[in-house]
Amino acid sequence: MSGSVDIPSVAVLLSSYNGERYIEEQIKSIFNQESIAVTLYVRDDGSSDSTVAILKKLTAIYPNMVLNLAHNIGFIKSFFNLLSNAPEGFDFYAFADQDDVWLPSKLSAGAGALKLLGQGVSGMYCSRTEYVDASLAHLSYSPLYRKEKIGFGNALVQNIATGCTIVLNPPARKLVVDKLPEKCLVHDWWIYLVVSAFGCVIFDGVPHIKYRQHGGNVIGASSSFVKNSINRTRRFFGSLRHNKTSLQIAEFNRIFKSTMTPAQIACVNKILSAQQGVWSRFLLIFNYFYWRQSFIDNVLLRIVMLTGRF
Repeated sequence: MSGSVDIPSVAVLLSSYNGERYIEEQIKSIFNQESIAVTLYVRDDGSSDSTVAILKKLTAIYPNMVLNLAHNIGFIKSFFNLLSNAPEGFDFYAFADQDDVWLPSKLSAGAGALKLLGQGVSGMYCSRTEYVDASLAHLSYSPLYRKEKIGFGNALVQNIATGCTIVLNPPARKLVVDKLPEKCLVHDWWIYLVVSAFGCVIFDGVPHIKYRQHGGNVIGASSSFVKNSINRTRRFFGSLRHNKTSLQIAEFNRIFKSTMTPAQIACVNKILSAQQGVWSRFLLIFNYFYWRQSFIDNVLLRIVMLTGRF
């Protein structure tokens, strides 16, 4: 399945669920990629609308589309299932959501960046996105993350990898699927954490995807700095009310403790031991081996840690 020197082969992994409104447009954009040999693997996670009928129709149009009609297990397990079951032999592996639109350069940008890595290096590519409304009208752009702040210390406490922008090379895919988590906050954050610890993460500041905002999917792409700050603060504290990041770190420690470096083990242990009491949490907030991308988020993070909600 490996592509030629000029035409890389990419397995695109799409988990669908009740996506009848936009999925056909998305799939057409996936097969409209430039200079890429695409094979699309779709796992339907138990849709109850007309998604399955649409997917069956599209498999008759696109011979490189493989459809698996499955039972509902949730999007995190569904994406891991796709990644685990995708055949070996592809040059790259990429995730796709059901309601976006990809620019023709989307996969070639990821493949081109990952090709520059040394042989055997586990590599993950991700990129900025363009926020659009339901009709694809421009709203704004996702954050332009600072590349020097991308790494393991960031991945411990923040996810900068939007799943639908991720492209993995075969070593990175193997690194992830060989030791899948029993629980994690979200699949893309887990992959960012794992690859940042044992490989190389590439962030592209150029958007190659129209990231559709609709209904409950709206991220708050306001042009107002004040509104953005308020929305970000609400999301930050709201997400931590239901999901403790320390649980994901504990799972990472359980799986990879024997392969982490001594420095990584020390960082993880400091975070996990801080759950034991106020004094430990107080000492932790003055450490800088972990960081988020913005000053405001770093302040908010330390408040959350001090209150024991991390």
